[in-house]
Amino acid sequence: MSTARIMDQFQTHPATSDNNPTPAAAAEPASSFSAEKPKENSMTLAELGRSVSYTIPYAELKRGDKIGSGHSAAVYNGTWRGITVAIKELSDKAYLKEFCDEANMLKKIQALSIPSVVQYAGFSENQGYSYSLVMEYLPLQDAFTWIEKNAGDITKDMPSRCIILKNTIAAIQHLHQHNILHRDLKWENLMLDTDYKIKLIDFGFALQLEGETATYVSSEITGTPSYMAPESINHCHYSKASDIFSFGSMLYTMLEQAVPFSYPGWSDARIKSHIAKGQMSPIAKTPPAFAALIKQCWNMDPSKRPTAEAVYEAIDAISQPRPTPSMNA
Repeated sequence: MSTARIMDQFQTHPATSDNNPTPAAAAEPASSFSAEKPKENSMTLAELGRSVSYTIPYAELKRGDKIGSGHSAAVYNGTWRGITVAIKELSDKAYLKEFCDEANMLKKIQALSIPSVVQYAGFSENQGYSYSLVMEYLPLQDAFTWIEKNAGDITKDMPSRCIILKNTIAAIQHLHQHNILHRDLKWENLMLDTDYKIKLIDFGFALQLEGETATYVSSEITGTPSYMAPESINHCHYSKASDIFSFGSMLYTMLEQAVPFSYPGWSDARIKSHIAKGQMSPIAKTPPAFAALIKQCWNMDPSKRPTAEAVYEAIDAISQPRPTPSMNA
């Protein structure tokens, strides 16, 4: 399947919740961004956010060009107090609770100093007309774009893929150490720099568990169908193991170069039905050691899936070069 086909099929299955199954199109507001170079600011974005208690007057924002959009929001570049920022503006008020949940989660993550997560500056409201999250501007590509651009023989760039995979599961491990679940893990929600360092974004579905081994029982199914865990589909149960299942699907996408169930004409309901029954996409091109790891992450029993730490160790072991056998007798 061509990378264009992969992306075409994936875009038909955005992240949704059962309460809002049909996303609205993002609005296209006018730009008010100045082309002038912003002045230097001695404070970091995180420090500025804390100094204003993460509440930003809308009049202080200068919004620029649209640089991305999702199922409920559009993202613009811009400036705030002399710092270049990303401004995520809500485009569908039906998702206002999710939007506010993301703001609260980013504030909590920043207070915990969790690495590999986009920096957060604050929340801005324009008299009830519009709502914005002000975050670190990342002039990077998302990891799915990298996968598309590097389609082909994966053995040629396997070291780079292993670095990305290790950095990704390390970021997930940092969240899990604080009992935080992302609940919408996929390559589109990771930004990637030239050194293959990553930043996790899009915390609209994220939550913090009450205990190390707790399971959250939701009133709705959330996430992106191809990456959902079976227990989430069947019972609305979410745990660290649910994130690990999603990472298994990310492994599959990275190494098979296709999103699970990215087949023409497949609906969200059909994808969920197959995952709920354990009927996963066949693994054909992935090296055996990674194929075995995907299957472990895809175990139907959440208690039998590896932890993020164990997955990191497995990827690290697989990626280590094997010693050349001695030719001496």
